[in-house]
Amino acid sequence: MFIKSFFTFFVFLSCLLSFTCASHGVRRFEVDQKDKFQNCQLSFKDCGSKSGSLKSATYNGTCNSGIAVLKRGTIVSIDFSFISNQVEDTLKSIVHGKISDLPFVPFPLDNPDACKDSGLTCPIKNGVQLDYLPVLNVLSTYPSVNVIVKWELQNKAGDDVFCALIPATITS
Repeated sequence: MFIKSFFTFFVFLSCLLSFTCASHGVRRFEVDQKDKFQNCQLSFKDCGSKSGSLKSATYNGTCNSGIAVLKRGTIVSIDFSFISNQVEDTLKSIVHGKISDLPFVPFPLDNPDACKDSGLTCPIKNGVQLDYLPVLNVLSTYPSVNVIVKWELQNKAGDDVFCALIPATITS
């Protein structure tokens, strides 16, 4: 039992650690592959937004009924369209991942500051729809695995401006 749990945790941790965020001003999907990538709608479930709401989420990739299909060896841009219920001076992203029945595990981002190089200029106004544009580098070393991504955009008080659960799969 311990070995199976350890192996499952290792696979999950490998997936999360290799799911890094590119934070050098890259805004749109770029890849030297023959695949055609589109602007795809993501399905998501609210997981506790307190000081705002997520209106829509899209990503550049292969569309698959709202599930984020993340192809290894590509750079993926995400567009979270949201409204804050209050003026916010600072915003940070907090990301967790979950594989199977294991608990959510934190995923460190290269650029957790949502006000820097992510399409937002802080302070943000309340009642205005905005687009947060993080960029993810899906490394070719990632395992092929299904994952639930928990993405939170938090204000300085730690309240979620939005919190979304997003189904995703990493493919070769």
